[in-house]
Amino acid sequence: MFSPRIEGDKMTNGFLDGLFSLRGKVAVVPGGYGGIGESVCRGLARAGAQVVVAGRNAERCHALAEALKTEGHDAVGMPFDAEKVDDIRRMIDAAAAQWKRLDILVNCVGLNREEKALEITEDNFDAVIAGNLKSALFLSQSAAKHMIAGGRGGKQVHLGSVRTLLALRGRGYAAYCAAKGGLSIMCK
Repeated sequence: MFSPRIEGDKMTNGFLDGLFSLRGKVAVVPGGYGGIGESVCRGLARAGAQVVVAGRNAERCHALAEALKTEGHDAVGMPFDAEKVDDIRRMIDAAAAQWKRLDILVNCVGLNREEKALEITEDNFDAVIAGNLKSALFLSQSAAKHMIAGGRGGKQVHLGSVRTLLALRGRGYAAYCAAKGGLSIMCK
């Protein structure tokens, strides 16, 4: 009987490979260097995917990509601004060109400007909607074009938030909840 052992943060005996191999797949992870995003990048890399660490901070994108390479994985950092559609398209096109395919999009982008509903400014509301909802639509659209053109299809995952269910009144999450709630419906 097959019995996997866990040593540190690595599963041995090919356990992960047997369940979930992503060898030869290209994964783009916008928001890839934050807490959840970094874990997603590391998990995809360990499963064999070639990983694009994407986000606003170029230094952090490249640092995580270099760390993954040091661990023996294939990764590249690609900075982009999730609030700018042209930047989204440029990054997705560059990611697909890097390995001549795009198979997986895991959107970990999350932006909030904590202001209570009675105090939020139009500029901050627009930024939160653009960073969480608008970016997701155009990330999906751009990635889907490459996935369809490649003839292999692909998978897309967008991280939502439990805050869309809880609302957290009086905490400064009105715009964030609206954006992530919209994302949830968009994905359905």
